[in-house]
Amino acid sequence: MLTNVGEHRLNYYEDVKEKLTAVANTITEMNNSFYINNKSIELTSEIFIDNFLENMSDYQENIFYDDIINNENLIRDIFDEFKENDVITENMVIDIFKKYNNYILMRDKKIKDDLQELIKIANRTFREMQIKNIKLETKNEENKKMINELKNVKTMINQVSSNTETDSKFEVKEKELSVLLTGKGYKVNDVIVKQSLNGKYIINLNLENIDDSIRDRNKIANISDIISKSFGKKITFQKDKKNLVTGSYVQTYSTEDKFIMQVGSSKITKDGSNLSGDSNLQVRLEDGKYLLAISDGMGSGKDAKQSSKFVVNTLNNLLAKGFEENNVIELINSELNLNKNDEMYASLDMSVFDLYSGNLSILKNGACNTYIKSKKNIEVFSSKNMPVGIVNDVNLYRENIALNDGDIILMCSDGLFEAREEVKKDWVKEFLKNVNTNNVQKIADLIVSEAIDNSYGIAKDDITVIVAKIIKHK
Repeated sequence: MLTNVGEHRLNYYEDVKEKLTAVANTITEMNNSFYINNKSIELTSEIFIDNFLENMSDYQENIFYDDIINNENLIRDIFDEFKENDVITENMVIDIFKKYNNYILMRDKKIKDDLQELIKIANRTFREMQIKNIKLETKNEENKKMINELKNVKTMINQVSSNTETDSKFEVKEKELSVLLTGKGYKVNDVIVKQSLNGKYIINLNLENIDDSIRDRNKIANISDIISKSFGKKITFQKDKKNLVTGSYVQTYSTEDKFIMQVGSSKITKDGSNLSGDSNLQVRLEDGKYLLAISDGMGSGKDAKQSSKFVVNTLNNLLAKGFEENNVIELINSELNLNKNDEMYASLDMSVFDLYSGNLSILKNGACNTYIKSKKNIEVFSSKNMPVGIVNDVNLYRENIALNDGDIILMCSDGLFEAREEVKKDWVKEFLKNVNTNNVQKIADLIVSEAIDNSYGIAKDDITVIVAKIIKHK
């Protein structure tokens, strides 16, 4: 059995390389989205004049207002004083007015107060220009540093990908399966066995697939039985995948889950718009867990969709390949936080179902409540932390819950609560308690309809609802 044991090791870490490639692609996307403005905001007299006149527009009662708006040269001279001294004083302004035959005589309180008001507005205008310039330069420096850091990380990832070791603690088991399957007439190119942290086995078989006959239901059932006898536990077929470029064909099997899950979803856009600021995701992860996620971008429309779509796409790209949740979320936060759009952020609501162990992990950043219905008991899980993209450090809310047969889990975006004032804010708990169906799609549709009724028949914000039901294997 152990002769030529290393031959099938060549492709053992192909899945690891795919993970690293997924990270590298995400980093490339992040780098391309960073905006570097190599020019600082020039502190020109034209910009100062525009900003100064805008700031003065609320002070038309000022005695010097007409003189100011009718003489841009006067404002330009004020700006020149700033360039020279970085501040302007009462005597400087009096001298500038005198230059244009406007003599300020400090005879009464109104003149004195209005002059001080004018000086205050001028100083504020110049400071605002300086602050904008400093912020832009700081932002550019942050982006440049981040781009360089990401390039370094990508280089390291490529090095790791090319130098990945090919040892495996399951080599004997893999060789055993290869011999058993070959003996039953299946042409096996490679066998890869992995074990998740929860103890679940995942078996990938690289098989000859000339005429698609290997996908026959009876053959898949026979392969499942062979693997199950080898491991001494029930192993079931999960999925298959064919590489259209190389022709490689892989079937994936894993230890049978203790639970199965039904999922239903419903959504509607704000005011009947064609574009929703919400994005959602339902995907099976590499380790056999299931991820349900909702991201609600700030506001609605194109900008909101851009934020939320980036969140779910990155989750799908990286989490589905097996990367840790915290690392992925920090990566998402960095991208949104450093993006060229200062108001680009989104909520993140994740439910990760481990149907093998019967556990649910709830992870939130600035997201709505998650509701779990066990018979008539309703538990509510909420977080007070900020959406991703606002602050530098992610404060991730996490809750781990043991699942029970018949549990119903509801996730939603905050549009569900845009109701008229007389409707109590968290009406969802009472709704779930009294709903007389366990059909997840019906529950999702009914709760969205109820939300619309609560806001006079018109959705005031984008609404997304996902409902999942847990059923124990018989």
